[in-house]
Amino acid sequence: MAHSTKSGRVPDSLVLAYTQGAPRTAHEALAVVLHVLMLESGFTSSSAYSAFAARDEPLVQMTYTTNTGSANAVVKCVAMSTLLIVNAAIEGDESYHIYQAQLPVQTYVKLHVPLSAGCSRVYQNMHALSRVLKDHVVHPLRARAHTLVGSTLTTTLDGLLPEIKVLVQNPSRLFTPVPFCSLSSAAGLTCVR
Repeated sequence: MAHSTKSGRVPDSLVLAYTQGAPRTAHEALAVVLHVLMLESGFTSSSAYSAFAARDEPLVQMTYTTNTGSANAVVKCVAMSTLLIVNAAIEGDESYHIYQAQLPVQTYVKLHVPLSAGCSRVYQNMHALSRVLKDHVVHPLRARAHTLVGSTLTTTLDGLLPEIKVLVQNPSRLFTPVPFCSLSSAAGLTCVR
């Protein structure tokens, strides 16, 4: 999703989830983004999409199965004033690793735009939102799930994060010359054009 949102385009997966979820609050709209990121990162929704079934509570709970199929991830989102608090853990993790993100709603959702306007007009700073959720919740949760079942993440192409796998399988999307040169100079390498 980060590549699409950086280019200003809303991914089709987000449009579909937004339409299906029909968020009624800005907090729920942020939970839709989290749901899409979980799916894109190799998690499978454990039940039909019903994240917003209990609308009377300021809580959204989603359950996922890891791509290894041996661990369940539970993600709970709580609306607290102007924040969406995201907590995630692997069921049965006896060491109680909980991954958390606190998202200021107004940073990522245009509060002056009605939610019925559609996701392409409602969200803002999507690249930053994607990065925060992946860094603090999605990727650490995925790594913990693999640790618990004794597997490693990157021993094969199948072990790569899905968004990296797409880049590897489609090399034309890897790097443009400017970011590559920037990365090279940061690493102390010479950039040859």
